[in-house]
Amino acid sequence: MSLHPETQLRRPKALRPKGIADVVVCIDCTGSMAPCIEGIKNHVQDLVAGFASYPNIQLDWRVRLLAYRDLKIEEPVEEHPFTNDAETFRAQVRALHATGGGDEPESTLDAIYRALKSEWREDCNRCIVVFTDATTHPELHPSSVEPGQARDVHEVINLLTSLRARLFLYGRTCESYHRLALAPRVEFRAATSLGLDNLDFKEILAYIGKTVSASTTPVMKA
Repeated sequence: MSLHPETQLRRPKALRPKGIADVVVCIDCTGSMAPCIEGIKNHVQDLVAGFASYPNIQLDWRVRLLAYRDLKIEEPVEEHPFTNDAETFRAQVRALHATGGGDEPESTLDAIYRALKSEWREDCNRCIVVFTDATTHPELHPSSVEPGQARDVHEVINLLTSLRARLFLYGRTCESYHRLALAPRVEFRAATSLGLDNLDFKEILAYIGKTVSASTTPVMKA
């Protein structure tokens, strides 16, 4: 005897092999970062190939460039909108110039905080990638926050955690970076005495792309 249509068991919703990921790449553009900029520019395609490395996930990705130096000496942050075109992103990186920077600490905390304030898509995998060969100023610049808002590293960690964003941080070891590294979904790789010159950007960008793809949850069919 067949069940009445209203009493038949519903089939579980199937997974649609598609996920959504937004990635912000923050690059320290001070004078010593020219090799890093060149490495990223030359291996953008490896990042994109990483996005497509898992056949069961058709990744709907966008990438955004944020270039920074030192806000304390009025070097503004250069922010680009999200794009899903690899050549557009490569051209944006190609146009960067490694200059300035002032003293050794740069505005890395500000870069991460501003990246976290991006116009993310709803229910997307939020990822931030940071490349710097410098330490960071321990407090956010006043221009990055609202008046009266806390400006220490915990403000960045709180926002990072509340958004459930993933952070890949490549930089010189310092207290602020080590505090960030204790937060969930943060990967910190300390630069050597050579800075970032010894990094294999082909390998790193492919790894980031694969990690983003693997950690992006497929959505359910309606």
